[in-house]
Amino acid sequence: MAIHRDIWIKTFGEIPKDQYGRTYEIHHKDGNHSNNDIQNLQCLSIEEHFNTHLGQGDYGAATLIAKRMDLPIDYVSTIQKGKKRPELIG
Repeated sequence: MAIHRDIWIKTFGEIPKDQYGRTYEIHHKDGNHSNNDIQNLQCLSIEEHFNTHLGQGDYGAATLIAKRMDLPIDYVSTIQKGKKRPELIG
């Protein structure tokens, strides 16, 4: 299991599941996956997590989440045409 998920569980207990049995996701608020301070972590449904990254213009992360959500491939392709993850733009 990922470190950030372990930290969440140790602090708040079990990560909830949605009505489809999918475990909620632990989001790094500042986008830095090395910053596992509990104040930087947020528990979101997969839909909330997707919408957060899409709204931030982080199309790379939104695409990965969309694939986990089993969204239609044509929709996923549309997201992929957005732009690279902000931290990878050089």
